[in-house]
Amino acid sequence: MIKDAEKFSDEDKKVKEKVEAKNELESYAYSLKNQLSDKEKLGGKLSDEDKTTIEKAVDDAISWMDLHSDAEIEELKAKKKTLEDTVQPIITKLYSGGSGGSGESPPHQDNPSSTNEQEEIEKENAEKEKKRRRQKKITNYTLLGMLVTFSGSVIYAFFTWGAPKRDDDGNVIQDEFSDLSFLPQHASRAWKTLTHYNQIIKEPSRELLLPPPLPPPYYQPPYTIVMEMTGILVNPEWTYKTGWRFKKRPMLDYFLHQCAMSTNFELVIYTHEQGITAFPLLNSLDPNGYIMYRLFRDSTRYEDGVHIKDLNRLNRDLKKVIHIDWDAKACRLNQENCFTLKKWDGDSDDRTLYDLTNFLMAIANERVEDVRDVLRHYSQFDDPLEKFKENQRKLAENEEKTKEEATKQSGPAYKSFLMKALR
Repeated sequence: MIKDAEKFSDEDKKVKEKVEAKNELESYAYSLKNQLSDKEKLGGKLSDEDKTTIEKAVDDAISWMDLHSDAEIEELKAKKKTLEDTVQPIITKLYSGGSGGSGESPPHQDNPSSTNEQEEIEKENAEKEKKRRRQKKITNYTLLGMLVTFSGSVIYAFFTWGAPKRDDDGNVIQDEFSDLSFLPQHASRAWKTLTHYNQIIKEPSRELLLPPPLPPPYYQPPYTIVMEMTGILVNPEWTYKTGWRFKKRPMLDYFLHQCAMSTNFELVIYTHEQGITAFPLLNSLDPNGYIMYRLFRDSTRYEDGVHIKDLNRLNRDLKKVIHIDWDAKACRLNQENCFTLKKWDGDSDDRTLYDLTNFLMAIANERVEDVRDVLRHYSQFDDPLEKFKENQRKLAENEEKTKEEATKQSGPAYKSFLMKALR
């Protein structure tokens, strides 16, 4: 311990000597530079040639210090001596009867202002050096802490996850790694466990996301509507007064009521939001319980930064599943089932849900066997609901023209615009 204390004492002494040598060189160089710029001092007394010589030597010394901030004590002292060897002969000539006049002592030796400047520079440099050493020490401790934490985690995983499983009697359960030596055996088991946890994060939490359809005599709606919540039903907004809140989309109550009362649709929310956030929000949006099932982020497949809705795990016939979302990337596993709408930005005059209700009712009324045919047709348009409304207008015009003829027939001559659009 005494040797360690002596070692640290020697190191502190060397650092102090290094700072002092650096301060001496800095103060000497900057003092000369200040005097050269003052016409009442060296700047007004030296000849142009001597002044240029000193300026060049001073600038060279300052540049050298900037490039060699970690120079050793001997290098600093040598640089100062080089500067003095250049300057002192000129100063001596000046004050021994040259252009300086009456032989007064050189300013850089006894000038009070120069001494004060030197003390300030030394104090400032010492403070900088102290701060640099403190920051370096903090950085080293931080890196050491990170290394210890990482090493501890690796060791824990190696011995905890890599250990063989045991039965209730404490006997080792044989697995595919039991025949390996100690290190490969534990490393392989630990890696398998790690990849398993990674898979849990990326894959849906269960194989089948919904229970089986209701068997007779219970009634199972023929169509399943799967909807994203954020951007379709609600929009997050932030204000200084209220902070973050969700705004309900216009006509949402009408949409839920019509879909539920028609008995043709099973409503499912399938959102990328966390359940802890979305569940109370859905309770507020749907107090009547029209939404039959709620699927949250844990039910999505996470790939390339996108939470993908995997309809193959819904446990429903995909011919009858309509997925309504604003993000086409979230539907890429079942694009034919996706009905992509524009993301709602909070516009209070929006009527999309009203038009969407009419579109879904048309599908139900036509008893469409495979909704993917209809969705595929309308997906080719930038605004599928606008195209649907245009078809409605055309149908109304055609029905007006054939109204008299249709009333004479025994049955209605109605042919759905929806079926015509698919031809």
